[in-house]
Amino acid sequence: MDAERAEWSGFRLVDIDKAFRNISACVSCRNCRGDIIITEKKTVGLSSLFEVTCPRKCGVRKTFRNCELVKGTQSQSNESEANRRLAYTSQILGIKHSGMQKLCAMMDLPPAVSQKTYDKAVKIIHENISAQSEESMLKASDEEALLEGSRDLTVSGDGTWQRRGFSSKNGAVSLIGALTGKALDVEVMTTVCFGCSNYKGPKEGPAFEEWKEEHEQNCSINHQASSGMMEVNGIVRIFERSQERANVRYARYIGDGDAKTYPAVVKAKPYDNNLIPQKVSVLKLFISFLIFLHH
Repeated sequence: MDAERAEWSGFRLVDIDKAFRNISACVSCRNCRGDIIITEKKTVGLSSLFEVTCPRKCGVRKTFRNCELVKGTQSQSNESEANRRLAYTSQILGIKHSGMQKLCAMMDLPPAVSQKTYDKAVKIIHENISAQSEESMLKASDEEALLEGSRDLTVSGDGTWQRRGFSSKNGAVSLIGALTGKALDVEVMTTVCFGCSNYKGPKEGPAFEEWKEEHEQNCSINHQASSGMMEVNGIVRIFERSQERANVRYARYIGDGDAKTYPAVVKAKPYDNNLIPQKVSVLKLFISFLIFLHH
């Protein structure tokens, strides 16, 4: 890309009728100097394939897309960057496929991709984000250990829920490094599974057992207790996998007053009897920080 055109990168909303009418009025066929016509031959969501034609005698001169196709081995289909970005944005905003359809309709954009295509894009996005976030958290663990001068770390944990109160079916628990302030690990908790909800077959018998055996490996349910216990169970799981996952131990836990989380961690014995995690009071930590600043 030329330096003077660098600001042209990115996406724009364009009225294609007005834009291409003006382009056609100013551009001629390089071959015969005759008029050209630009037509839209195919649309898939926000992806369009255009054709430049010389109706005089040269025929089709060029075909081009409005944006690049997504590169990478995971995207075997011809998915455009615009459609991938829209799917990602719809997830971030929480509007999902139905909201994406409304957005396209209200903005006079082409109809959004089908639900099946959308679900495929979301799956790829999830896999990519999961891999990158895991890599980022492992790097944060190494950074925390470097600052600590030990692989035995001081951490704090907290949970969040999709809905307020203790009736949420989904939640997430994160563990934060005390020195870096970065996320070291995350556990997503859910009590629902669309595969289970959508199953309409028999509830017992050979057919049910066959479906259950096949479905269990893909079932998203990983929490059976109350929503209030999501934070407790999530923190325990994070402690239990710390050595195998990141080669660290969480030796000190900064508690926020939750009476259930720390006792559950101690009871679970994530490091057997080799290390019993200690609870660090937020107040004591704050006082120590003030003393450190004073000196």
